[in-house]
Amino acid sequence: MKTFLRNFITQNAPDSLFLGLVNLNNTIKGRPSRVRAQHENIYTVDDGKLLICTPRRSRLGRYFAGVQTQCDRLARDYMLQNINFKDGDVVVDCGANNGEIGVWAQSKNLNYYAFEPEPLEARCCDLNNYSGEPKTIRKGLWNEQTTLQFYSKPETADSSLIEISSNDNVQSVETTTLSAFVKDNNIDRIRLFKLEAEGAEPEVLQGALEVLDKIDYIAVDCGYERGVDQKHTFIEVYSTLKQHGFDIVTAEFKRVVFLFKRYGADD
Repeated sequence: MKTFLRNFITQNAPDSLFLGLVNLNNTIKGRPSRVRAQHENIYTVDDGKLLICTPRRSRLGRYFAGVQTQCDRLARDYMLQNINFKDGDVVVDCGANNGEIGVWAQSKNLNYYAFEPEPLEARCCDLNNYSGEPKTIRKGLWNEQTTLQFYSKPETADSSLIEISSNDNVQSVETTTLSAFVKDNNIDRIRLFKLEAEGAEPEVLQGALEVLDKIDYIAVDCGYERGVDQKHTFIEVYSTLKQHGFDIVTAEFKRVVFLFKRYGADD
């Protein structure tokens, strides 16, 4: 009953009631985080140290223990503590959502490039990482430059270029390849490519073959998210990267995430 009531309020209550209850609950529990509604259906969570924007009520609770805490937790999910970063290193984020990895990258003085086709999530990524400038790339990464159907399910961060069941809507999006992006932007070296494409990881890597030798580490979510049958993508991902000089550094099996390193890349 408690979960039902919480979900009902989250989904249906007007902002004034919803935000009042959320902030009252945080006050009672001694949490510093405060939530406010902004324009364009965007919410902010301010923990007194950092502020982050997100368009989804259901995901606000991720930040109540602290914005940086959540961003650091996501970085640990991708095992990024195993990479020795230097100021100015390049991070490319496929499936950026609202840019949590970017907030983490900012704390490390890294150069951050984000891909996110969902419009509201991309807008939040801009606000969180680029001072609101529209620098988040609103294209899907794929194995060719074209236009595809995008199966949108942003409430649970499950949107994909691979057809899924129970999507909220279908829209057309432009796609590009990582190879084209790297060449167009004259990027000589990528320290980290974080890849979360909701089941389209094999296609994204096929579109990156020409520039894999410029990438040191690839952190890939190979979880059970591909298509209607919800298959994992580990076999295809491992086969492609192994053939192109990468091997596994470490793995996180609960989320099915693997960190790959290219042979010869600096530690």
